[in-house]
Amino acid sequence: MKKLISLYLLGTLLLSTCSEPRSDYSQKLTREDLQTSLELGTQFLLANQKTAGNFNYSYNFVSGQLSEDDNQVRQAGALWGLTLLYSHEPSTTLENAILKGLDFYGNSPIPSYPEDEKGSTGSLALLCLSLLEYLSVETAPDHAAYEELLKVWLASLMKIQNEDKEFSGSYDYSTGEGSGSSSPYSDGEALLALSKAANIFKSDEYFALANEALDAMWTDHVENAQEETLDSDETKGFYQWSTMSLYELDKYQRTQGEMDTQYVDKALELAYWMLDTHKVLERTRNTAYAFEGLISAYKLAELYNQDGDYNAELDKLMQAIDSGLYQLTTWQVGHPLQNSFIQTNTAEDNLAQGGVTNAADEADLRIDVTQHQMHAVIMALDWIYQ
Repeated sequence: MKKLISLYLLGTLLLSTCSEPRSDYSQKLTREDLQTSLELGTQFLLANQKTAGNFNYSYNFVSGQLSEDDNQVRQAGALWGLTLLYSHEPSTTLENAILKGLDFYGNSPIPSYPEDEKGSTGSLALLCLSLLEYLSVETAPDHAAYEELLKVWLASLMKIQNEDKEFSGSYDYSTGEGSGSSSPYSDGEALLALSKAANIFKSDEYFALANEALDAMWTDHVENAQEETLDSDETKGFYQWSTMSLYELDKYQRTQGEMDTQYVDKALELAYWMLDTHKVLERTRNTAYAFEGLISAYKLAELYNQDGDYNAELDKLMQAIDSGLYQLTTWQVGHPLQNSFIQTNTAEDNLAQGGVTNAADEADLRIDVTQHQMHAVIMALDWIYQ
């Protein structure tokens, strides 16, 4: 049911916090654990940025070897990771690293990645997200110039959108024309860019575009995908991006003095799918990406928990977030909670410190794995462990 609320009540809800679980669950993580994790993760991303501005893709901390593999989407995601760290706690060190990363892509209206024949829609969306996050800090240098570049990149992103409101999976570097079928990953990344742009620019147009895209993507990547396979890889790929987008869309409508449960309802539907159908807590690979979505759902449920309507959902989500992030924190090199595999194999190594493994007993430290986990840590610090 649609709920219109007064600005006074809106302010009251925005000030509310929920840092403690509502059951007998014994919390495992502390704010100090998360702060330490974030400091280490920041160290890892900075240490693995190359002189040119892009990043070492993967580092094996046992063999001491850098991988020759690369991935343009994960490279753009690492830059987004730096901007997320910067908006959480601005510093000159992060600022310089971000500017170096942006210089790597230049001022081209159609950004490209060396040696790749085509651009990935996901990488363009993540570059837009990087600028959106950077510009959320009002004191960021060259604010006006980067705002103009962002508008150009967003226009390039919109050029890739198809008539069905989803996005082609790739684009041509010379023309900017999209090609290839849509992907739940790049669709979700593009959706988040539009949703975030609505808030940064206070734009009804981006809000409307994001809602149109959400409707089409929800039908395709959630409803139709799960009709075919309940535990759908397609829904998994769309999961955290869509839930973070739902938070941004709800945030925009709240700035208009309105609250409508459509976004929290969708976020909780996806969260329960992630926990009960996909069974994310039983997975043996790194699932930090999922916690970006679960924490977004938690925050939405908290904002709408006026009369205790969402107590059960908050309980379930809090326990999942705490236990899941605790396990993942044991996979971080240099953290006091690091597991026995890391303790046995690690040495003082600047390229390894703060990196997060992709499984409990793997030695490869990928930039995207660490970046997603640090984003989840930031969200947990900001919204839960207060």
